[in-house]
Amino acid sequence: MVRAAGGAVAIGAGSAVIENCVVIGTTTMSTAIGRRMSHRRRIGLAPSAQASLITSLGKTLYTQTADSLGGLLFRNVPRGSGYRVLLSSDGEESAPLTVHSDGAAPWDPSIYSQTISDNGYQYLTTRDGTKLAIDVHPPTDPAGEPGLPPGTPLPNGPTDYLPPYPTLIEYSGYGYADPAGPENGIAVLASLMGFAVVDVNMRGTGCSGGAFDFFEPLQNLDGYDVIETIAQQPWVLDHKVGMMGISYGLSASSSCRNSIRPRSRRSRHCPPSMRQRRRCTPVAP
Repeated sequence: MVRAAGGAVAIGAGSAVIENCVVIGTTTMSTAIGRRMSHRRRIGLAPSAQASLITSLGKTLYTQTADSLGGLLFRNVPRGSGYRVLLSSDGEESAPLTVHSDGAAPWDPSIYSQTISDNGYQYLTTRDGTKLAIDVHPPTDPAGEPGLPPGTPLPNGPTDYLPPYPTLIEYSGYGYADPAGPENGIAVLASLMGFAVVDVNMRGTGCSGGAFDFFEPLQNLDGYDVIETIAQQPWVLDHKVGMMGISYGLSASSSCRNSIRPRSRRSRHCPPSMRQRRRCTPVAP
């Protein structure tokens, strides 16, 4: 399988996933993103196998060697169409690949129609086909807690413990989307205050596909896709979401907000008390 995204190319044989890159493999082909493809990664090659990225004019842009796990990633690939990946060992060549702009608007808005459950561990697909691990915690089932016993009466008043829920996204490279409960996250605090929380592991972290790089543009694009996808869900109040976080997650959320400004976000941040919880994005106190 070959994919391209965020100015990069990656290769894989079935399980390959790419971020800011183009991926090559034996089955499915997809496209890439980027002003300049920032990197290319392939999963499924033989260890130390060589592959080249070829332009539409037949020029070899890069030749690289796979790592011990068969991964290969090309960075700094200019956007354009007609790229191919050529395996040095047998001359196998991928289908044509396209590297898209890293602009916020996706080339295929239909990705936002995917269905996300209002509770539990699952995957969300981004614009380049990368699957991000997420864990959704409604206020009745706080992160890392057993939840309420079946049949417990729920209030339907100011705290909004019935859907649609005011919803926050916790987006980081830490182990947020861990079925046992997020590592270093603060989702349980928000859930106890009546929020549904969507914990998201960035690409290349936890059980999310793709490759990780600090504060790369693709993290913003993934954040955009997460926000717009979650906001479309029927269990989200007013189809608007906020973001929260600590440490790297807070910085990444702020970067996403300031650089691409997704349509389905509330205003910037809340005071620590979160008194205005329906209208703003809480951050670390």
